[in-house]
Amino acid sequence: MGALSSIKLTTPTYEDKIPSTKTKVKIRPFRVGDEKTLLVASQSEDLRQMSNALKSIVKNCVEPVDINELTSYDIEYLFLKIRSKSVGETSNIGILCSVCDVANEIKVDLESVTVDIPKDHSHFVKIEENIAFGMKDPDIDEILNNDLENPESFGKIIVSAVKTVYHGEEVIEITDNDKEELEELIDNMTSEQFQKIRDYFETMPRLRKKIEFECGSCGHFNEQILEGLSSFF
Repeated sequence: MGALSSIKLTTPTYEDKIPSTKTKVKIRPFRVGDEKTLLVASQSEDLRQMSNALKSIVKNCVEPVDINELTSYDIEYLFLKIRSKSVGETSNIGILCSVCDVANEIKVDLESVTVDIPKDHSHFVKIEENIAFGMKDPDIDEILNNDLENPESFGKIIVSAVKTVYHGEEVIEITDNDKEELEELIDNMTSEQFQKIRDYFETMPRLRKKIEFECGSCGHFNEQILEGLSSFF
């Protein structure tokens, strides 16, 4: 071993909580290796590689954490906090004026960004009198690799999110062998029944912050809501 191997660098840590479980964790800033991972993934423009990079960085910089148990908004929140502790607690974001469409550069305090959890968001979705679904919030892979506006992709997310089907007094734990029948059950729903599932996804917790600014071009006072990790970079 060389003389340099005995040198240990000091890394600060910060306390926070996982949004979905309120579990206390310690967060440390990026290291150079983490930044390289993120840079390579962002340059690739490959969503799966980006997802893997986000999970890798959260796994490296947060403890204790089981990366496979985190929801998409857990990973987005934790990554944003890691980023704020690593390269600065503010980010300059270009936001279009709602009237004249001119981009305004707004400084956003990343430490003030929180996960908004709507009061009406429930993991128990009652489809009709004797049928209900027990849901789980999707993970980051499912969100990044599927389009909620595309019916086929949205169907895949729904099937992966249903963990339990309650039929009268029968409780059916969904396995991979049940996915095809579950998909058929969903396809046979009425529009009203299907809307109850869509409501579940529309009320999912997400990063959210209200932004207020006066447009530098037309003077219009804007009030806008930024949502999701990509809004803050």
